[in-house]
Amino acid sequence: MAQPGRNPPPRDARALQPARTGRATSCPHADSGCCRGGVLPRGRERRARSADPAERGSSRGRLRGDPRDQPLRDLLRGIRAGQPGRAHVAGASPVTSYASHVEVPTSLGSLSVQDGGPADGAVALLWPSLFSDGATSWGSQLAVLHDLGWRTLLVDPPGAGQSPPASRPFTMEDCARAAVDVLDIAAVDRAALLGLSWGGFVALRVALAEPDRVMGLVLSNSSARRAPAMLQLRDRLAAHLLRTGLLRSPGKLIASGMLSMQSRRVCPELVADVANTVNTMDAKGLAIAMRSVLVDRTDIVDALPKITAPALVIAGAEDAALPIDHSTQLAAGIHGARLETLAGVAHLAPLEAPEPVSALLRDFLATLDR
Repeated sequence: MAQPGRNPPPRDARALQPARTGRATSCPHADSGCCRGGVLPRGRERRARSADPAERGSSRGRLRGDPRDQPLRDLLRGIRAGQPGRAHVAGASPVTSYASHVEVPTSLGSLSVQDGGPADGAVALLWPSLFSDGATSWGSQLAVLHDLGWRTLLVDPPGAGQSPPASRPFTMEDCARAAVDVLDIAAVDRAALLGLSWGGFVALRVALAEPDRVMGLVLSNSSARRAPAMLQLRDRLAAHLLRTGLLRSPGKLIASGMLSMQSRRVCPELVADVANTVNTMDAKGLAIAMRSVLVDRTDIVDALPKITAPALVIAGAEDAALPIDHSTQLAAGIHGARLETLAGVAHLAPLEAPEPVSALLRDFLATLDR
């Protein structure tokens, strides 16, 4: 992972097919409410259709040409210069697409960002939870946001998705600066910030440090507090066991703690997907992220009244990782914030309840000054 101040060259951009909506064909419980509407997260939808070689060939393609021949900002602009739903680099044939992955140099290191939706739309930057990546956390909301006219910048934080793992400890303020770096490189003045858990920690700090850059906040399953001492001790031990190799394949254990009993019972495939995401992460990088996000996170409760952006706070009634009182405190501390609690949902509301969360986003984003 690059050290702060060093800009690694971007990797080739990739054109991706838009996520589809509809009933989940791979889950036998779709009609009973699995995934709260059957919208497959992006990673699961890709796996569900990967068996058809013809479809694979038509839905993906590497953009020809070397992106390193031009500055990254020009690369992003070039990708978005075609008709909506098209992606191209100068000198390359357009590829039917909804989004492109670009590696963005930030003060936190190189981060993979999926840039999608209408080129001229208002911008939403989305940051996922720990133990997850952008597509797993927010994949079910992308098509809805795009249909509403929003351009999305979906971030894979260190060690998640296509981003390299962390090589050093970092702070939530470092993450906030990295989020602003993404906006700067994408030439975006203002954005709505959508954060799930870790993403909420980041969004809050961007709103405090750069209030003029924040159009609105969506804080799902998040908190402004530092973790209690006993939880810090637990997470410090877990990170140590991961780093030393004494804890292997912790995905199922972590997934069970992040998903509600109802989600685990009705759609066990969710458990498998979250567990697989965790188990494919670099163990040492994940240990660093755990220490940084769970143990060393600072308390910013007293600063909440300084936040001026409109805010939607989403809580899971069964969230054991960050119980509902964390969300209640957020909503009480941010002037005018709206609190919504989802029954039968734990720590991954956008994944566990995609349709209710999408409906909340639709209503809230319509109120923002775009």
